[in-house]
Amino acid sequence: MKFVTMFGRGPVTAANESLSGLRQVSLLFLTVLLCLMSGMAATARGDSGKPAREQAVELSRSANDAFAQGDLKNAYENYTAAEKIFKSLAEKNPAVLQAQFDLAVINERLGDLYVRMDNGGKARFAYARNLNILEQLNRNYPEDLDVLQDIIVGNLKIGDLYVWLAKAEKAAAAYEKGVSYCEKLSGMAPKNMDVRRDLCLLWFRQGCLLRKAGLKEKAEAARSYELEARKALLSMNTDKGKEALFLGYKLLGEQYNMVGQWADSIVAYNEALDLLTSLLRTDPVTIPYQWEFSSIYRNIGEAQAQLGQLNDAEAAYKRVLNISEQLVKAVPDNLDFQRDLVVTHYKIGKISEAKGDKKQALYEYQAALSLAENMARNNPENDQLQQDISEIKKMIGAIEG
Repeated sequence: MKFVTMFGRGPVTAANESLSGLRQVSLLFLTVLLCLMSGMAATARGDSGKPAREQAVELSRSANDAFAQGDLKNAYENYTAAEKIFKSLAEKNPAVLQAQFDLAVINERLGDLYVRMDNGGKARFAYARNLNILEQLNRNYPEDLDVLQDIIVGNLKIGDLYVWLAKAEKAAAAYEKGVSYCEKLSGMAPKNMDVRRDLCLLWFRQGCLLRKAGLKEKAEAARSYELEARKALLSMNTDKGKEALFLGYKLLGEQYNMVGQWADSIVAYNEALDLLTSLLRTDPVTIPYQWEFSSIYRNIGEAQAQLGQLNDAEAAYKRVLNISEQLVKAVPDNLDFQRDLVVTHYKIGKISEAKGDKKQALYEYQAALSLAENMARNNPENDQLQQDISEIKKMIGAIEG
């Protein structure tokens, strides 16, 4: 997969006619509330005899389950079937908010699906349709905050897509549009933390694009705006603001890793680390925070290795190793923490081998193998561990000849 969207939303939900509360933020794990809505859309019947909208929502739910499981074929079939119904309802009921919003959401979901299918052209078309509908709703209902928030998300998604498609100017235009809507929404809802977070991340994205283009002064200006937005967010609620920003920068780092923008990913991860370090000052023994540290340093190590920065990558992986050892001592039965030790020894072995230090590489591989075999004895049904053991033995065999 070349590209992953950050700001997901679930399938179309059935609530009341108000758009309030419709926006979802989870890309993969979704709950669909089914009920009938009033008006023509509720009485229209599909081939199954069910109200058309209920039928479309069920198709959306099935598509979303398939999408979450990686069954893109079934996801496509169900999403496109749902889109036909929603499109028909929207055309028959142009004044019904829910009908228009449903059509916008299903196009966003289709865009997410096309991204997963590596079809950038169709993803762009679907995201553009989503934005066109939302912008029309905004013109008709300019005070609706949910529509504004969804427009921001839409511009983030299509901007990220343009980055993947190597269309920097269009990406910058989408981000600029997102910034303008963020500023508008923050004026209408000054206590909305999500929009402040999105504004930070939009300016961060702009800065990355500008640096690549060699526009140093503009990149510095974008950084200044980013820090200003961050300050405004943190002034609202320090810990919650930090957590929101931390997650945003971490996910952005993961996204940059997905598309091979290694240098940008390191910058994003370092922003996440600064925020996480600050959070740990108030709660230094929180295990989930420590595991987040481990995860971020591992990803930084991966990016540095890809850039040929082998010494830096090794140092990052050794930090992971240290944290993982502490986590295993604290929670000895946690298989994830144990496997992190296996993976990290393996990664350090790969780095050592790339540096020409076969002796150190062999030591790391053997340490990884010992840990993996011990885990496998206690968890014989775990197929992943068997795969790990096979791969590590292969690396050891290559060195020993």
